[in-house]
Amino acid sequence: MEEMTLREAIEVLIKRKKLIIAVPILFMLASYIFLKLFAVPIYEAESVISISGEYYDDMINSKATDTNIYLAENNIKFIDNLMDYPKLGVNGLKKMFQDHNLLSEVYNDLSVKDNITVSQISNMIQISNAEDIFTISIRDKDPKRAAEIANLLTEKFNSYFNDYNRKSIQVLINYADNVIEKKSKDIEESSREIETLENKEENTDVAKARLAISKKIYEALLFKKEQLEMIEAIEFGSRSVIVLKHASIPNKAVAPDIKLIVLLSTSTGFVLSILTTYFLEYWRNSALKTEA
Repeated sequence: MEEMTLREAIEVLIKRKKLIIAVPILFMLASYIFLKLFAVPIYEAESVISISGEYYDDMINSKATDTNIYLAENNIKFIDNLMDYPKLGVNGLKKMFQDHNLLSEVYNDLSVKDNITVSQISNMIQISNAEDIFTISIRDKDPKRAAEIANLLTEKFNSYFNDYNRKSIQVLINYADNVIEKKSKDIEESSREIETLENKEENTDVAKARLAISKKIYEALLFKKEQLEMIEAIEFGSRSVIVLKHASIPNKAVAPDIKLIVLLSTSTGFVLSILTTYFLEYWRNSALKTEA
């Protein structure tokens, strides 16, 4: 097969310029008509919330300094860590939006439930965040329903998050009660031991040191329990979720991207027209050589 020069390659393109123009236009029109007639437009509604724990940190930690210093100095910091207010990471918060019970509440309050299930609602949700700012995006073919789901999810999440925090706090309070009861018994036993040792006129230094530590731990646990009860009373969970933006009904589809698809289709048509042009030229030249 003879190599084609640049001049010959350009002449081939010029000779079949109609084909090179017609094929991309055909691809462009076909893709555009197909998208307009058969593609289902997808709309996206967004709501934005802020989930922050700073209010809790300022309120609690400023009052806990003395207790925490004592716990750290006496190598029993684990009590402070164990009784800490439960905090979720970003991934944990994102998973909360996919909770079946939460989505079931959203589904039950939808004004239109036709052709949609809880699982489908879950697949519509996209959560993104920048630090403590979370954007809830809902994609649906019905723009009104997309906005309704986004707003309902925001509303329901507030109470759901508060319930989660309340249950978590109650678990810690119950744990604190159990440990406080145990430490109370330890204090009573240490006090009786000291009394016995004093009656026998024996050294009570070790027993008194043990009693002092037990009392400090007991006081620290009482303080932690009071903190948790205060948080539970003010419903911190609901106070930490702030709605920054309610979803509005989108008026423009986000998918499919008609411009991009038509552009790719036109480009594909152009490439195919070039390949077809050189293939036809090769076929013609081969036929001429065979006849010769």
